[in-house]
Amino acid sequence: MVDLYGGAFLEQFFVSDSGAFEEWATLKREWLARVPLIRRLDHLGELLAGFERYYNHHRGHRRLGGATPSIIYQGGAWQKPDRSAKTPQHPIRLRYFPEPRVTVYELAA
Repeated sequence: MVDLYGGAFLEQFFVSDSGAFEEWATLKREWLARVPLIRRLDHLGELLAGFERYYNHHRGHRRLGGATPSIIYQGGAWQKPDRSAKTPQHPIRLRYFPEPRVTVYELAA
């Protein structure tokens, strides 16, 4: 019998092998862990919809060079901000997601 949840079987897999697993881990770590109580199934649906907006439109992705998936999907040009600049080139927008208490700062276009 093979132990599917640990031991030698799992040693051959890495988190980076599965994009879906990485997204689930991000959902759990960055979003659901901040919610004290999921009240109903429709509440969970609202949380997941908020996470989808956050993940695709506001959260920069290392594999995309700091861009969001929506920028890449729309074919927009992305240039990583210069960290040595004293003032931002564009105004900074604030987006607050109240339920998981997540604040996102982004450069406005």
